[in-house]
This record gives sequence, C-alpha cells and structure tokens, in this order.
Amino acid sequence: MQKLKVVSLFDGISCGQVALERAGYEVSDYEAFEIDRFARSITRYNYPNTVHHGDVTEADYTKFKGYDLVMGGSPCTFWSIAKADRDVDKYGMGWKLFMSFVDAVRTIEPRYFLYENVASMHKNIRDYITLEFNCEPLLINSALVSAQQRKCNDC
Repeated sequence: MQKLKVVSLFDGISCGQVALERAGYEVSDYEAFEIDRFARSITRYNYPNTVHHGDVTEADYTKFKGYDLVMGGSPCTFWSIAKADRDVDKYGMGWKLFMSFVDAVRTIEPRYFLYENVASMHKNIRDYITLEFNCEPLLINSALVSAQQRKCNDC
C-alpha cells in the first residue's frame, strides 16, 4: 500500500491521524496546521513525526502541491446551533476559516479531501459549502468511533 502524504487543517490533537491508523492507512508525511499549543503538545507526544505549521489564514499551501489528502474541520462554534448568534451567511469568521480549507484544496489539488463540521449548521451555510465543493455533504454517525450519536444519511 502506498503511504499517504497528508495536510491536516485545524488539526487539534490529530484525531485525523488516529482515524487513518484505525482505517489501516500508512502516512509518510503529515503536515498539521493548528494554533492551540496544548493540542500541538498532545500531537507531538502521540505523533512525534508530525510537522507543525501555524495559522491556516496565513498559510502558503503551494509547497504541498500534489499531496494525497487534505482534511480538517474548522471550528464549529461559528456554525453550531448551540451558539445563539451563529453565522447564517458567508460573511463571518466561520466562513473565512472554511475558505482557508477551500484554498488549501484548490492549491494542493489532492487526490482526496475530507471536510468535517456540525450537522446543525444553518441551511445557507450547508448550501454554500455544497456550491464550493460541487458535491452534497455526507452525514456520518460519530457513534462509529465515539460514544456520541449523530445524524447520518442512512440512519
């Protein structure tokens, strides 16, 4: 099996690496964009070969051209139904962060991409995301890998 070259945006504690491991994928290069120092320290402990980068809004993705996978999930706090004044249009910080992901995908031109966020986002946001990627979102129940029950396409 060919080893994947991965760029992870909003990497957190590198749950993406955990998922790839559990799915049986080997990774040769893992480039992580994360600004939280505590999350980065956990990643360094569990995955010491991870190459850390800074803020996605200041990134130069050209050096990752041709990587196999771009993945990430921008902070859901801007779009979640749990936030009373959540973003419902594409002019807030949530959209700016999402567009950093879009920029990464368009610049890197990976074979695959995976973008993750909350199902409770406003329909406008979901529609805008669908237009940017030219594909419908797939809802996957997180109970497959955690104790949480979430909506999914086949549930």
